Amino acid sequence: MKALYIKNAFAISPQAITSDRLERLEVLNGDFIHAQPINYKELIPPMSLRRMSTSVKIGLGCSLNVLKDSDCSMPDAIITSTGIGCIDDTEKFLNNILEQHEELLTPTSFIQSTHNTISAQIALHLKCKAYNNTFSHASISFESALIDCQLFVEENSNSNVLVGGVDEIGSELIPLTKELEQDIQIPFSEGGAFFLLTDNTPENLPCIKDVITYNSLSEIPLKKCTEKFLELNGLNPSSIDLLILGSNGDNFDVYYSQMKHLFPENLMALNYKNYFGEHFSASALATFLGYLILKNQKMPGGSLPKPIKNILIYNQFKGKDHGFILMSI
Repeated sequence: MKALYIKNAFAISPQAITSDRLERLEVLNGDFIHAQPINYKELIPPMSLRRMSTSVKIGLGCSLNVLKDSDCSMPDAIITSTGIGCIDDTEKFLNNILEQHEELLTPTSFIQSTHNTISAQIALHLKCKAYNNTFSHASISFESALIDCQLFVEENSNSNVLVGGVDEIGSELIPLTKELEQDIQIPFSEGGAFFLLTDNTPENLPCIKDVITYNSLSEIPLKKCTEKFLELNGLNPSSIDLLILGSNGDNFDVYYSQMKHLFPENLMALNYKNYFGEHFSASALATFLGYLILKNQKMPGGSLPKPIKNILIYNQFKGKDHGFILMSI
């Protein structure tokens, strides 16, 4: 597969994450942490803005910022990912069914509750009639969107593709999930990140070199799968300069321990969920973090002992949906 070069990127998360703030990222504390809103009124008309859910605001806000600061005003494709979609509107619609006894229901919340609402709203705002797709594959939704982007540029070379992942907390589902998943030791959160990706090979741009996903893995094949993934890209464990892992404190963190054992003991490792919290699209923010580290050669909370050239991002949730993203510069 072709490498995906990152021409520009933007993220909205529980804390501001930019090249200027990268070294000052703080570990999150609490049960639920909402995304820090940007000034959406600068980008979106107020009448449209007031009808948008959190997910749509994040997705459209990220997308417009990515395109505003790039040489591309109209992408050749829009590919989004979300684990639970516009869950707040879904909850509103289901509660209205109960409150109105299934009568006199307004369709607005239902129309805006579908998973592809985010991608559709971006296309409507841009008046973009190009390829448009949404992936909802739990915690590997973003990785699935990246794979689709790879397939798209294989058939459409020199394309500019807008790819991103978004999830929101909602009012009822995530608090219920928190009660059921009490072993998760980090806050549940929301946020998203979008990237303008191209298969063209501009110099000195960070790239997503390859992506692979597995629905299930035992701890033993994890070693074989990781080594094979690196080998396919002409690398070995000693070639990786930084591991970005999705530990959340539950019993399935054993996979991350196994992953660390595959690499030299002095290899640097970051837990990105400490900074962005737990949600299905958190790996999009991990990728944004990797992009900033490669681009600026800085790390959260410290300096780099050596230049970073290759980053491996690994995430899984409850022992399933394993995603590997290889980034390079």
